[in-house]
Amino acid sequence: GSGGSGGSGGNYSSNTNYNSDLSKIVIKVKNENFSDALVDLEKYVYENPNDANGWNFIGFVSRNLKNFDDSERYYAVGLEINPNHVGILEYQGELYVETNRLDMAEENLKKLNDLCNFNCNERNKLRNLISSVNE
Repeated sequence: GSGGSGGSGGNYSSNTNYNSDLSKIVIKVKNENFSDALVDLEKYVYENPNDANGWNFIGFVSRNLKNFDDSERYYAVGLEINPNHVGILEYQGELYVETNRLDMAEENLKKLNDLCNFNCNERNKLRNLISSVNE
């Protein structure tokens, strides 16, 4: 790996602020090519262990492949790197909903509420998912 990555740009720029290797993998994820993306992501997080975005995507892909235990572990690592990663907080919350732990999903929603100053996509998606389950 080539050392230090620059300063931490604003936490909210969750749009494609990814390094080029990750951007290529994200295309596979968006095309729902999950098993392929998983192989790439396993290599990516091994080579870039401090990139919370990598852990976010490998968690997301694992969750879509129904590997909930793996997914949960990956999200946890990502949040150790960046406890305020709104993408991980949303996806981890969705994982909690899928695995019937609504109370924990609500905790994530609270965190997202605190982090969101404006109209926050991640917060809104998780809030909608929780309320759809609560109906």
